Amino acid sequence: MAFTCTIPAVPNLQQDDAMLRITRWDFEPGAVTGWHEHGWPYFVIMLEAGTLRLHNGTEITDVLLTKGQSYMRPAGIKHDVMNASPHAISFVEIEVKQAGQFAGMIAVQDQLLSPESPASPHPLTDAIRAGLRRATPADAAAVRDLTRAAYAKWVPVLGREPKPMTADYDMAVRDHVVDVLHLDGELAALIEMQPEANHLLIVNVAVSPAYQGRGYGRALLAHAEELTRSLGLREMRLYTSVHLTENVKLYERVGYKVDREEEASPHLGVFVHMSKPLL
Repeated sequence: MAFTCTIPAVPNLQQDDAMLRITRWDFEPGAVTGWHEHGWPYFVIMLEAGTLRLHNGTEITDVLLTKGQSYMRPAGIKHDVMNASPHAISFVEIEVKQAGQFAGMIAVQDQLLSPESPASPHPLTDAIRAGLRRATPADAAAVRDLTRAAYAKWVPVLGREPKPMTADYDMAVRDHVVDVLHLDGELAALIEMQPEANHLLIVNVAVSPAYQGRGYGRALLAHAEELTRSLGLREMRLYTSVHLTENVKLYERVGYKVDREEEASPHLGVFVHMSKPLL
């Protein structure tokens, strides 16, 4: 199924060899790619900020992406893509024909770009500790807005809004432990936790796009470890979508192990459940 539209997006093939196909796509407002299936895993890098409207055959989802933002999706994705912005946008699409050849490169790059040791969380510096506080009901709207901004990049990966984007944050702030991190006078990150009888469940870790890539997510995980110990608990648990492989790798680097994969629902798909014992 495709959008009904007479304005085609314009592809400009820049490279096509045995390893990669690189295409620049230019979209006027309302332009579409047309219905298509991806035969290889691919990356998309936005050249301008804008809103992509995705049609997967049954659902239509809008996702706002910033200039320079990128995402990756696996082979087999079927969809139509429209520019839902009021202005022209462009992005570069990189299709990886021999993904196995890049596995080692991607793993090395992931470690080089990480600002912290892959074996431990970001240290809780005095500045981070000073910026942390417990959220109140008055913070619910800000918590919701930051979470939606932080998770927006995953909409193209999942083909839907991730679970945290649709949560009730009035209830979360009331019933769970939500700690917020303010830096330079603005909300930079947050972590939502739910203490259980024998473990602490991490429900949500969200970092503002402006602060991503600086280790604040790891710092919040370290903060959660301190809270877990203070409650007399010796295990931390969390779950994430099986498609969010970057998240799974991050959690593994800071000591979490995969316990199981389980379908949450036909709509939400399969979640990876992970845990970390605290010695």
